[in-house]
Amino acid sequence: MPFAMLVGMTKTKKTTTSQKRIPDRASEIPANQGMLDSFREEVMAKFRSHDRRFDSIDRRFDSVDQKLKSHDHHFAAIEEKLKSHDDRFNSVEKKLKSHDHKFDALKESIDAGFHRVISLVEEQSHRNKVVLDGYQFLYESQELLKERVGGIEQTISDFKKISE
Repeated sequence: MPFAMLVGMTKTKKTTTSQKRIPDRASEIPANQGMLDSFREEVMAKFRSHDRRFDSIDRRFDSVDQKLKSHDHHFAAIEEKLKSHDDRFNSVEKKLKSHDHKFDALKESIDAGFHRVISLVEEQSHRNKVVLDGYQFLYESQELLKERVGGIEQTISDFKKISE
């Protein structure tokens, strides 16, 4: 008998109006062994039902675990491939680092050569300035000499005209 039926059964006191009184406490509810056995069977049936559901869920989890375990070897193979790729990447990285050092040395060599060329260009520029200053001095001297020679020629020419 369900628990809900147990609640509905109450002790009745004889009153003048013959009304049933609702019990105030659970101890006032009358129950016999058959009712308790019926309630116990109902609860046990619900427990068995829940146990079967949990067993079903456990089997499903076991099935999923088996499927995952069957895929574990695939993941292990993939991990091995990744490890071999990692090793290859590490070796390539080491080679690149060694090339980086070579490129750094080459860059330093190029920088040194570049600075040497800059020094040579500056030195050549200084020499060119000295030579240019020399040419300028020669040119000015030549121009001054031309003026003097021109003046002397004019004077000679003037003397020739006078002496004639």
